[in-house]
Amino acid sequence: MKSDGPMVTSLFSKQVHSAELSILRLSRRQNLNASPRRLVLLHGAGIPGDLTWRWVAQYLIGWDEIYIPDLPAMGRSEWLGSKTPGFSDYQSVLCEWVASEGWQDYDLAGYSFGGLLAMHMANLHPPGRLALIEPASLLSVSVGDLHSRARAYHELSLQLHESSEKAVVGFLDLVSPRRNRALDALAVKRLRENVEGLALGVGAVGQALNEHGDWYCTWEPPTKGVSIVGGLSDPGMHRRHQMLAENDENWFFQSLENTDHGLVYTKPREIAKIINSLL
Repeated sequence: MKSDGPMVTSLFSKQVHSAELSILRLSRRQNLNASPRRLVLLHGAGIPGDLTWRWVAQYLIGWDEIYIPDLPAMGRSEWLGSKTPGFSDYQSVLCEWVASEGWQDYDLAGYSFGGLLAMHMANLHPPGRLALIEPASLLSVSVGDLHSRARAYHELSLQLHESSEKAVVGFLDLVSPRRNRALDALAVKRLRENVEGLALGVGAVGQALNEHGDWYCTWEPPTKGVSIVGGLSDPGMHRRHQMLAENDENWFFQSLENTDHGLVYTKPREIAKIINSLL
């Protein structure tokens, strides 16, 4: 794949909405573009941004700046204060940060919990292009299914707060029941490094599914974009994303064969190629 050349890596932080947000920035060494193309990448629950996106980012082309924030309680970001955060707090942190940058235009991609957050961000601060990778919101065409999943996420969050390895495996069973279990040891190791952050993220997803399930079943993309789903993922998820593509000529659907919810880790080159196609 053609490369745009080396990128400079820098790390900065911003205090927004009761959180200290740590953001990894990748930029071209010689960016002479007066209106640089920017891409924001949002990670899922538990595993921080750099570890989620580092391989995908190597294959991305066409953007002058790439921003990878850590969600609060994950990676280097943290909540300030003692209040237990909910879904709306995560949403507010990201929206306040993007608004503070004063960007005229940016593109956005989100994976899992990050995909759910990206949907809400896209409606409040519309990006030029949007990529959703197995978002935790578009799981089914049925509101009843989403509310059932919300209860499962809530119960799992309570179990994760007890830091049990069984609960971590339960998370994998919930999001990726048809996965290649030979990779479980590595996945469990990564997730157990921050079980509390995983628990908060899972709880926020459950809250969002319960409160916004109706909207997720009727959501229409506000901009051009693409859905990326693992071929081994639930047929209901496939159907929901197919409906988006069928109802909007500017929305595309891609299913990657023989992959599960962990596709962002196992198929980074393919993920990047699809995101690049949005240019």
